[in-house]
Amino acid sequence: MKKLIAGILALTLVCSAAVLPAAKELVPGVSVTASAETISYVLTLTADKTISGDLITTNNVNLNGHTLTVTGDFHMTAGTLTLGGGTLNVGGGFYFEGVGDRASTDVKSKAILNMTNANDVINVGGDFVWDMNSTASTSSTKMTKGVINISGGFYDYTTTSTQSFRPLASSSLVVNFKGSGAKTIQPGYYSWFPKFSVSSDCGTLNVVDYFAVQSLQSNVTINTSNVSTGMLKLNGYNLTVNGSLTQDSNITLSGGTLKVTGDIIAATGTTTVDSGTIDVGGSYYVKSLASSGGRIVDADSTNVIVMNNASGNIKVAGDFFYWSHGDTAGTFSAGTITIGGNFTDKGTTNNSRFYATGSHTVYLNGAYVQTVSFAGTGRFYNLKLLYKKADYTLPSTTCYVNLTEGSTSRTSTSTIKGDVNGDGKINFKDVVLLARYINNNSTTILTSNADFDSNGTINSKDTVALAKSIL
Repeated sequence: MKKLIAGILALTLVCSAAVLPAAKELVPGVSVTASAETISYVLTLTADKTISGDLITTNNVNLNGHTLTVTGDFHMTAGTLTLGGGTLNVGGGFYFEGVGDRASTDVKSKAILNMTNANDVINVGGDFVWDMNSTASTSSTKMTKGVINISGGFYDYTTTSTQSFRPLASSSLVVNFKGSGAKTIQPGYYSWFPKFSVSSDCGTLNVVDYFAVQSLQSNVTINTSNVSTGMLKLNGYNLTVNGSLTQDSNITLSGGTLKVTGDIIAATGTTTVDSGTIDVGGSYYVKSLASSGGRIVDADSTNVIVMNNASGNIKVAGDFFYWSHGDTAGTFSAGTITIGGNFTDKGTTNNSRFYATGSHTVYLNGAYVQTVSFAGTGRFYNLKLLYKKADYTLPSTTCYVNLTEGSTSRTSTSTIKGDVNGDGKINFKDVVLLARYINNNSTTILTSNADFDSNGTINSKDTVALAKSIL
């Protein structure tokens, strides 16, 4: 217990817990009915055709500009599916995989999807399942145009970039989700959607593990516990993430809004804010997570935030933590970052520090005590404070070029003993802040709540007692 308390007292920042990704789901219904029709020959339509029930194909299918309707499930196990400007209607699920029990059998498909005509349309009433062998790399160059409408979920069970659902980045293929009811989107780690949209009647989208979009085509809301992102281009639209987000590639807003109700951990990639907005309900961490001695610890990030447009905004309800070893010189030249919690810059070199220029503004508007710390020679350009400067804990050396402070002092109605930051609750943030105050009383706290053991003196005994009360 003493070691644990000592570790708490030595903290200089509050670390976020790592969120484990959700377990992969196995989509049910990969079996087919006994009456399923199997086509092993080359099928080329010369007129519209309807197949009642399930369909299994092991050879080439060419719609030749016509409409093929399958009222049940469609299993494309081999061959090439070419639409040629036609329409495929699948009443059930569309499976690019073999038939069998995925848990015990290799059911990967050897098929190729050829969509190269702007009039190509696939309508799927159920789930779209992608479980391909290496022929998927051939599909990626042939999925360039058209629309895939999905009324169910999306599942990619592949594990390599050559097998994944991964159309060319230049593809104009649109994947659109529609219809009521909750839908699961479970891409593979290498999957991405070239163009992504939802219809007005679309139900809830529950995303598992990973999400990457080359270009949004509508406003989208996804639910997740913690999603990792590949390339995200908002294209001026709004993406709402109900949960937390880990950034593993570039994010470009292009005037759109990225709203994350939980935390953001920016591990790598470039975040281009331009005239858009990032709205974070939790904290914003520019850092990576590493394993050390069986524990998850903070590590520096290669992420770079670019703010060079006066209309660009980052709004953070919690803490803003910056630890990048990317080339950050000149990246904060315009726009505003609004922070409700603490600000921490761990950068120690000229190219890794938070160093603002131009007209860039940081606005500290938290209702409770806010602390600013720089590990190196970083700085704000314009620092704006909601309250008087005396109500904030700032570095002893000047950390801004221009300062605008509020006209009133911060007031707190909290009388909870131990609540030294005045947010109305007791947690490890209070322990850390109290420890800092005792080591250096220039830190701002609510001294009226700091004498936790009620002996008339604020000292390390109060920190120990406060920590014990939380454990």
